[in-house]
Amino acid sequence: MFIKRAKHTMRNKLVTFTQLTIPLFCTILALIVARTLPGQEKSKPLSLNVTAYDSNTIVYSEKGRGEDLRSLGHYYSKQFKNPNIMVENVQKNSHFDNIDDYLFQEGIDGLGNYNLHYMIGADFENMTDKIRATAYFNDQSYHSSAITLATLFNSIIKYVMNSSDYTISTVNAPLPRTQTQKIRDDTNENTTGFTIAFNFVFGISFLASSFVLFLIKERATKAKHIQFVSGVNPINFWLSTFCWDIINYIIPCICLIITFVAFDIKAYLNPVSHVGHMFLLLLLYGWAMLPFMYLLSFIFTVPSTGFVLLTMFNILSGT
Repeated sequence: MFIKRAKHTMRNKLVTFTQLTIPLFCTILALIVARTLPGQEKSKPLSLNVTAYDSNTIVYSEKGRGEDLRSLGHYYSKQFKNPNIMVENVQKNSHFDNIDDYLFQEGIDGLGNYNLHYMIGADFENMTDKIRATAYFNDQSYHSSAITLATLFNSIIKYVMNSSDYTISTVNAPLPRTQTQKIRDDTNENTTGFTIAFNFVFGISFLASSFVLFLIKERATKAKHIQFVSGVNPINFWLSTFCWDIINYIIPCICLIITFVAFDIKAYLNPVSHVGHMFLLLLLYGWAMLPFMYLLSFIFTVPSTGFVLLTMFNILSGT
């Protein structure tokens, strides 16, 4: 009887293939979705500097005369090392006398280009006994105000120290998450775990119901009756059936565990002993599920009907 079950499985390759792969397919699909969709995570610190804008034009102006004014403008213009960033001195490189007129004309010439390539700027004016520095920023960018101040302060410290070796690094670090945010994140993680578990149960339900196809077919075609009349012991019939089915059940279970290891699902693998616990749980489930499916197979006379209804029953009941 055991050899007969083995030959029947080998001849029905399509049924065997779907029986073994459907649980694996459902689980992998759920894991891919869980891994692909962005989840809740702590925001990383953001360095605030002009390189975030890639191609950009930095404009500045020097109003007045004096060595200190030129030195401050020099340090401001020389701090940009990115080749995609162009530094424009309004007084030297244009016919405008101040930065306001220059920027207004750039906006009139092309507002789209202006909003993309003119994010920050500075104006240095020589007063009677001091230099007034004004930082300009384009509010189309959320961080432009902080970046222009960081850039201006960098030029000031270089001017005060009279060296380009001194630099101020400005970082926008996120505040710690509130208790409400932590609870919401934990809830979302539990929802993801439920999605994985549901797809896992769906695949196992399909696998469990597939074992009744052979039994219903044997009974409907009277093949089972002929075997009993021919002298087959019922114990041999059911024991060989159970042994072959448990082997077919263990194979996809091992594949599922390998899948969890490949996707590094810590809820099922951490600590490492959970791998053995999972395999034992699946083995005990198969030990209890197969006799129950055998019992329910007597309700049906059409294999396809029994398979569909038992699959629905297993999914809805969590069996």
